[in-house]
Amino acid sequence: MKILILGSGGQLGTILARSLHQFELLCLERNDLPLENDTLLKKVFLNVLPNIVINCAAFTNVDLAEKERETADNINHQSLRSLVKYCNKVNATLIHFSTDYVFDGGKKLPYKEKDNPNPINVYGQTKLNGDLHILENAKKFFIFRISWLYSHSHKSFFQTMLINITKQKKFHIVNDQVGRPTSANQLSSFINYLIVNGYYKKDFGLYNFGANGPIISWYDFAKYIFKQAYNFGYITKEPILEKLKTYKQEANRPKYSALSNSKIQKVFDFQIQDWRTSTKNEIKYFYKTRGY
Repeated sequence: MKILILGSGGQLGTILARSLHQFELLCLERNDLPLENDTLLKKVFLNVLPNIVINCAAFTNVDLAEKERETADNINHQSLRSLVKYCNKVNATLIHFSTDYVFDGGKKLPYKEKDNPNPINVYGQTKLNGDLHILENAKKFFIFRISWLYSHSHKSFFQTMLINITKQKKFHIVNDQVGRPTSANQLSSFINYLIVNGYYKKDFGLYNFGANGPIISWYDFAKYIFKQAYNFGYITKEPILEKLKTYKQEANRPKYSALSNSKIQKVFDFQIQDWRTSTKNEIKYFYKTRGY
């Protein structure tokens, strides 16, 4: 089994490379293989002949995308033309990751795969354009839309809270955006399950991968992180939390971006963890790597 991981230097790519170590892997960071380089991409595909291609390469800076629209579109959309073409050519299954930001947040119920996208920022639009190209042109593919991705090992809201937990006595956290946080390690476990059990050969299509558990705000998530760090004994006092109704940013964010995971759990017979369980695990991993 040959697996090509593109964008392996990022949060998800790094964790996937570790999770899939039992397979024959070729892990390439964006600097190693820019997807816009059709000639180099073709050479890699024809030399490696991968069975599975996992694309973790993406322009994910939501605010910067508002200023660098062309770059964001080139990476999140235009580059997929060559990627899809060569996946089709060597008969490889493409696994691609998208985002809850393809939706506008106006539904107030968990979004399902059949719901109509309506991005309200450049990042969401470029990711949607990429999704549509794959849906219309790829032969064997999975698109997994994910929300609020985090891990203990890479920069994210989760990691930022824990890094600063002993540096700040007070935090001001937005309370006007709600969804469900998704553990990159839990997603990686699912991708491993998908491959090991042969699901990568069938049931192609678009899926939401979102955690189970209550729908929360970023304020609620921070509160839970601090509470568990205290309960585990990693801190002796919880910091003070204050709610921010709004936080001015370059890009608009959907106020509601929870994803329904009923389809993915049914099709693949995989029970996705409650985000509270994943968060507790990630907190333990975070402190373990720092010698606690």
